[in-house]
Amino acid sequence: MTSASRTLLLRHRPALNRQVSRLPIYIGVTIIAVLVLYPFVFMLSTALRESTILRFSPWDLVPSDVTLANFHRLFSDTSMLNWLGNSMFVATTTALLKVGIDSLAGYAFARLQFKFKELIFLLLIAAMMVPPAVTIVPRFLLLRDIGLINTPWALILPHLSYPLGVFLMRQAMATIPYELEEAAKLDGCSVFTIYWRIVLPLVAPALAVVVITTFMYQWVDLLWPVVAITNDGLKTVTVGISSMKAEQSRADWGLIMAANTCAMIPIGMLFVFCQRYFMTGMTSGSLK
Repeated sequence: MTSASRTLLLRHRPALNRQVSRLPIYIGVTIIAVLVLYPFVFMLSTALRESTILRFSPWDLVPSDVTLANFHRLFSDTSMLNWLGNSMFVATTTALLKVGIDSLAGYAFARLQFKFKELIFLLLIAAMMVPPAVTIVPRFLLLRDIGLINTPWALILPHLSYPLGVFLMRQAMATIPYELEEAAKLDGCSVFTIYWRIVLPLVAPALAVVVITTFMYQWVDLLWPVVAITNDGLKTVTVGISSMKAEQSRADWGLIMAANTCAMIPIGMLFVFCQRYFMTGMTSGSLK
């Protein structure tokens, strides 16, 4: 080995040692990524096969004869479009209403002073510990008495009371310097103007976290829609896909996997387009 080669090796040895030390991390991350992605790849592979082919190797992820017959039958023989529309309305309306309500409540807890503020916030935190399944019967009886069962509002209103979004918004707004608020007051801004024009733009990542998590929770929720909705025309996509299997004497897995693939597209697109805001909100103090 020449002196030049030896010098070059010594110069790059620290970087090489760092790469070698990180090799187990890279291998572990790769294994986790494969385990996470495999069910989705298997689902898409099943959706693109003939429904008569029910048995194939779990490692045979590339179908020999790709077909869109399952997707054609899905939209021609089922109410998939109606289910997607119902889920989109419920999830979008809930996300918009919840981000408005939670941001207002978070601003009040973070920036305003009023009696029993700490006690009320403590009760909200305690309410986060109550499993949603425990409140199913009281929710159903309340909504039945006011005539909202079998309406989209039966799916929207209960979720607006979940306190997680208030906690996230309060934590994010508490990090904003009070000097900005004092300067706005000197300029004659009202409380609502400060909230709307100063605070909200500064907590945009936290708003994105609330919107994404609310939309995804509503989109994939199954237990409460099964209880609150019995009208076929108001079924959400999760209830519709579940009923497809229940109504068939023999599960048509090709059709079901095609429905699952279509149901994943909206939340996948939402996360892809809002990923930057979501990750910023998760790391900027909104979850600390």
